Amino acid sequence: VVNNTKVTFEDIESVGSGVIYKRIDNKDQSGKIISYTYYCYTNAHVVLSDNSGNHKVYAFLGNHDVEIEAKILGYDKSIDLACITFDSYYLINPVELADCEKLEKGAFVIAIGNPDGYDYYGSVTFGVISNLGRYISFDTDGDNTVDYVGEYIQTDAAINPGNSGGGLFT
Repeated sequence: VVNNTKVTFEDIESVGSGVIYKRIDNKDQSGKIISYTYYCYTNAHVVLSDNSGNHKVYAFLGNHDVEIEAKILGYDKSIDLACITFDSYYLINPVELADCEKLEKGAFVIAIGNPDGYDYYGSVTFGVISNLGRYISFDTDGDNTVDYVGEYIQTDAAINPGNSGGGLFT
């Protein structure tokens, strides 16, 4: 909600997902928790969709049907990763990040995200890890020269538009 007006899907240039990895309890002077600060990973292309330089990012808390303005803490376009933060009065438990070195080919995984916007918030798809250490080359600056080679986990779990930034869980 921004200025008492709910942000609608028509107002949004890009929709993606994210994974909350850290929560800080904000306490008053008596030690009572009054709010929470969350830190979230998502994809850089999700938060940088506006080419004007005015990047407004919102965290949609689907279980509460609420949108909260978030702040971009940093991003790296070359690996398509961003970190955002936002404050909320709602308690959300962060995920525990796994050691990707322990992943194995053939392991079952689920992908959680928001394909095609808020209407499908929290959708889950199932698949397997097809391979580890797949490499994809990118020309990041449009000069027809490969600038970056990324290493990826290959999975057959459906990742649809809007799932970007969502978690892949084992």
